[in-house]
Amino acid sequence: MSQLTEALDRIESWLVKHQPELALGLEPGLSRQEIDTITTNSPNSFPEELYELYQWHNGSTSYGFIPFYESFDSLQKSLEWYQECVRDGYLESHLFTVLMGEYEHYAVALGEHPNPVWYIVMDDCIEEIRWNSLTDLMLATAECYETGAYYLDENGSLQEDEQKVYAIACKYNYQGSEPKPLDESSFHQTYYSSHAADRVNLSDPDAFEQLTQLLKPSPVNPIVKVLRELVWWVTLPIIKGLACLTAIVLKGFAIESYWAKTGGDQCIACLENTLYRREGQAIAVRRLAELDDPRAIDPLVAALRDRASYVRAAAIEALGKLGDTRAIEPLIRCLRDRDVRVCNDSARVLGELGDRKAIEPLIQLLRRDKYSSRASGAIAALGKFKEPRIIDDLLGILHQRHKDSTPNYGFLAIRENLVSTLAAIEEPRTTEALIEILRDSEIVWKSPNLGYNATLPTIIQALLQRGDSRLPDLLKQWLQDSDCEVRRAMFYAINRVSDPSLNDLLILGLSEEDLWVRKMTIEALGKHQTVEAVSALISILKDTDEDIKIRLLTIRALENNQNIAALEALIEILQDENDRVRGTAAFILRKIGDKRAIEPLNHCLRDRASLVRKIAKEALDILHKETASSKTA
Repeated sequence: MSQLTEALDRIESWLVKHQPELALGLEPGLSRQEIDTITTNSPNSFPEELYELYQWHNGSTSYGFIPFYESFDSLQKSLEWYQECVRDGYLESHLFTVLMGEYEHYAVALGEHPNPVWYIVMDDCIEEIRWNSLTDLMLATAECYETGAYYLDENGSLQEDEQKVYAIACKYNYQGSEPKPLDESSFHQTYYSSHAADRVNLSDPDAFEQLTQLLKPSPVNPIVKVLRELVWWVTLPIIKGLACLTAIVLKGFAIESYWAKTGGDQCIACLENTLYRREGQAIAVRRLAELDDPRAIDPLVAALRDRASYVRAAAIEALGKLGDTRAIEPLIRCLRDRDVRVCNDSARVLGELGDRKAIEPLIQLLRRDKYSSRASGAIAALGKFKEPRIIDDLLGILHQRHKDSTPNYGFLAIRENLVSTLAAIEEPRTTEALIEILRDSEIVWKSPNLGYNATLPTIIQALLQRGDSRLPDLLKQWLQDSDCEVRRAMFYAINRVSDPSLNDLLILGLSEEDLWVRKMTIEALGKHQTVEAVSALISILKDTDEDIKIRLLTIRALENNQNIAALEALIEILQDENDRVRGTAAFILRKIGDKRAIEPLNHCLRDRASLVRKIAKEALDILHKETASSKTA
């Protein structure tokens, strides 16, 4: 065994033990003859080290096995990319890429002896030798794994200790420069020094006083102040005039205009934000909320009157986090704010605070602006109160759209909140409205994102809870639609609901040609331990003609299933022809932890693929420990 093969074997062993998911992404290796066939037309001869690399594994379907080099592609894909880069002049013909990161990659020199490894950053025109050989790179990588220079953080992500990695790399003739330690304090100052509010230490006793002081407007040159006011009063009537003119013109074309509903208020709010820049005040407002100090209520309420709408919006969020009832009345006044975002944020926060004093003002807002996006927040807030008095208003919005000769853009803007509120108020009239929406192709499909939002799942969930017998037939009707995008959106919605009673409909997704639908369906069925779901998944598992990605996903879908048939199916495919299928099955049996898998896994210790042998050994070690501990207990 050469040093390179030994290093690669050590890397594989570490991955199997600590990152088995990444290890399972490694593709089976190629034979020497297969490599010769693939590289027949290569202008340069392949060095022995590349033969060893691709005999080990022919790329990976997951991430690369060296941190920050995300791609270890198959020889076929790497060769295709190499030919394109050489043809387009991005790479010299003697450099063959083996590992790719987001911006940089490692390439092995062809036709030379020895074959150094080059570090290349195309965007910065960097090409320099970093390693004398691929063997040196892999020996350093193996040692980094084994000594903790590469390690897993608390989230299970692979990280590196730069100083340790550099020290190990130098042992193997690394030719790069030493990494400079990051000065976090200077980094913070570089990116956040523009606003003093960011530099306030919240643990300081006088943090509240510092932040409230920063809320005050900075002194402005009197000339600048006069000019700013002049621009404001000259531009304001121009915007209003254009808004009215646009509304009249669009009304002549029978188009429901946003301008007609707002009178250009949003443009006026944008003008205010431009003239009265208050980024520092907005940051101070957000940091006041972080203090969680009841004294912050008064300055935050005062910030609701700021000329810049983003400061007002930040104050609303801050008051919502503090949850003090003193904020209710000021927030109610914000329901008349000219900025749509401020208006809707106020309504949302009032709904979250749950004070019933807000109900009447919210109803007034809904009835005043029911066909514009300003009503969206009021509808959502009233849904939290489950206020039955607004049912007629909601049905009016729903039915109004049928009278329009053109699409009702106001309806599309508030559709999601309207459906959520109808679902929250459980009454016969709202049930009929939800059925009506589900039947209406104009509402469900002829709209932005084709239903990929909360609308469809919300309707389905509500009708399921109410036990409406019409739901299954309606869903089946849409799943048989000739438009594949319609079927895709409906399968997506059924998957989001995740109700076992819909398994019969979900199983229909397994016969779809759309690979995305099939994957989503398999994942959803894996969560349900019904006999029908398990049977459908086992059928896919045993179909050797099925797409390998689908089979691997099906194996993983059975991970949390306690059905004996699922266990037997996983044991059976330990004899499969595909290395990745056998390895993944062994890994999932390890996670299931059933001692009936011990004997079949023992046979895998003689598997032809080293990766399968290592995964089986790791699984057996865990199963034996669990068996011994249960006997001790």
